[in-house]
Amino acid sequence: MYDTQILSRIAEVAEKKTSIPAYPESVQRVLSAVQQSSAYWDIVSQAEEPVPLTAEILNLLRQEGLIQVEEEMFFLTGEGVAFCKENHIRFSGVRACPFCEGRALDIQPYSDTLEAFEEIVKQRPPALQAYDQGFVTPRTTVARVAHMDFRGDLRGKALLILGDDDLVSVAAGISSLPSHICLIEVDSRLTSFVRSVSREYHLKIEVVEQDLRQPLPSFLLGRFDTFEMDPVESRKGFELFLQRGLGGLKGPRKAGYFGLTRLESSLDKWWDFQQVLLKNRAVITDIYPGFNQYALWDYHSQTRAARLAPVPQMPKNIWYTSYWFRIETLKGFQPTNVPFTEPKEVLYADEESSTT
Repeated sequence: MYDTQILSRIAEVAEKKTSIPAYPESVQRVLSAVQQSSAYWDIVSQAEEPVPLTAEILNLLRQEGLIQVEEEMFFLTGEGVAFCKENHIRFSGVRACPFCEGRALDIQPYSDTLEAFEEIVKQRPPALQAYDQGFVTPRTTVARVAHMDFRGDLRGKALLILGDDDLVSVAAGISSLPSHICLIEVDSRLTSFVRSVSREYHLKIEVVEQDLRQPLPSFLLGRFDTFEMDPVESRKGFELFLQRGLGGLKGPRKAGYFGLTRLESSLDKWWDFQQVLLKNRAVITDIYPGFNQYALWDYHSQTRAARLAPVPQMPKNIWYTSYWFRIETLKGFQPTNVPFTEPKEVLYADEESSTT
């Protein structure tokens, strides 16, 4: 018989070292992920715990003799296999549908949009770590457009986009579905690119170059049916993005869309995010796990995630994914529109961040 307290002990030590909430289930998820793949970045993706926590749990499991590393790959030891069997920790074998990539959405009707979009993004500016950028695959961007259309939030509607290294504004413009598209973006490279594409393809995208730490211009307040964003995942950062998105909406029963990871946001942080939504009279209507798939970014080796990795391994497959959320506003929501006056560091990073 194995020590039944080992999972709790590892979780306790990992939480103390990382300052990230950890549970015995966190350790179980890492052990299950090791059974799915031996590559570190795949384990990180499949465990769905904050990256710093997964790295620390792997280190502790090695110390306990439950896993071993061979040629930068992770495997259960004999003791690890026996421990997982005795404690019923195993990989279910169930995988996402390969046709829709787990999105439960057929984007075939948007194939013309995808084809045109894939050609345009070949000239896009590279992602910058300074803005916490990391764009999704072209198929993901078009799937966002398709989902907003499917839920009745795009066709003939005014769309506000907050930050757009994913180029949702361009894909939505190609689709010709929204009545109006407005992009707010701080990166002058992206604003220039979107303006150029908009002119060439007659997309009529309104581009506002602005730092979201500043209040929305008055001419954008209460003007939109739908907002879309991929917010930074610090607590302060999420609340700032949400306030700007809500500030643009016309009123109750309007929609917002955003992505959130499990790799930079623990479930405890998700609880905090939900409190922000409730405080603002907004309710979650849809959540799709793994909807957003991020292309491998050039600055990976400079990230905290790379520095924390127990092995000097570069990712070979898409490993960074996020859940896709849809929310709706209710009667009584009253968004604020005040400057963000706290330090910039608070906006971009916290103890759970790893891509900064």
